[in-house]
Amino acid sequence: MLGLAEARGLITINRRAAMAAMHNKADMVGKLVAAGIPTVPAFIGLSGTLARACSEAQAFPVLVRYMFGDAGARACVVWTADEMAASKVPQPWLAQSVVEGARHVLKLYGIGSQVWSVRNEARFGDTQPGPPHPILRLPPQSATRAQRNLAHRCRDLFGLDTYAITCIETPEGPLVLDIDDITDYAGIEGAAELLASMILRRSGRERAPLRANARFGLGPTA
Repeated sequence: MLGLAEARGLITINRRAAMAAMHNKADMVGKLVAAGIPTVPAFIGLSGTLARACSEAQAFPVLVRYMFGDAGARACVVWTADEMAASKVPQPWLAQSVVEGARHVLKLYGIGSQVWSVRNEARFGDTQPGPPHPILRLPPQSATRAQRNLAHRCRDLFGLDTYAITCIETPEGPLVLDIDDITDYAGIEGAAELLASMILRRSGRERAPLRANARFGLGPTA
């Protein structure tokens, strides 16, 4: 549908090519590495091959996920080759090493050039396999210059308008784990208005006065 809309000259936010690049996580990681953007060590393949590769590279624990999914859906953290073999995550897999010292997840939310950061306490230290959802979400903050530069590099590489970048925080700095083209700006003040301004600007209309609701909705000002 998005491709058809573009072919008919309609206004879109995030082009079809950009969204397709986010769908295949193996291609996404390959492009990040080729561009020199810091990422976590990654392995691609089927369970037997990955178990051997991760063991030889001493990469455990690793986040195992379906190659065509996001970092939270159909994913689990495994600590050994035996745990990996028993994983029920659909194949083929993308396995990403949860590097030593990684105790937090950094989410960078972007709309155009504006970037916010949210630092989450992660579950990578858990000894039980399971999805690595954060257990503590801190209030959104304006991104630092380094965080903004990292976000803009990822944005420009894939040609994104709206995006969320998941990073693992390490003592050496953030490493990119995942990028999503569709995200939720819940709790980020002004995000909905900024997105509306982008849409109106793309359509060539004057900016209308809008207010944001608590999540992502819009409505006319009183």
